[in-house]
Amino acid sequence: MPITKRALLAAGATFAAAIGVFGGRAISEQDRFALKAPNGIAFSEFKGYEDWPNVALSHDEHDLKVIAANETMINAYREGIPGNGKPFPDGSKIAKIGWSTKKNPEAPFEVVVPDALKYVEFIEKDSKRFPESHGWGYAEFLYDAASGTFTEKGSLPERAVTGECHACHTIVAAKDYIFTAYPRR
Repeated sequence: MPITKRALLAAGATFAAAIGVFGGRAISEQDRFALKAPNGIAFSEFKGYEDWPNVALSHDEHDLKVIAANETMINAYREGIPGNGKPFPDGSKIAKIGWSTKKNPEAPFEVVVPDALKYVEFIEKDSKRFPESHGWGYAEFLYDAASGTFTEKGSLPERAVTGECHACHTIVAAKDYIFTAYPRR
């Protein structure tokens, strides 16, 4: 029985629909690593950030954040940096993951827990690449829950390009421009 053009088109459409339904998560995961912030920091430079050790938690009136760091930065923290007056080494990286908050409905007392993912922010130390900001580069990727994708577009990610991120971090210049301390464990 010969295969008709119509049968091939139908099979192709079915395959494409299956990929869209079953492979959508994989496609979204791949897309985020193709993103690059306006200042050149690529999402792919932080591959594996989800498994980095936690440095600390942060909570403000809008977000609950986990601040995680790569091995280079964790080792520097454990050596006493920045409290010992030394700067973080090049290759140090922080990922800040931000969620909206909600009350835990099961808890018998008030507990605030993460709700919807809002953004991922990255900070990277590379003195040659970011000399104008004391070696630190900043990037923010906003998360769209409806589509399950990240974007580097918008007013918040633009702060990294305009220098607003680093301008804020100058408040903690004595701590090598990093707000987050490594609390005792």
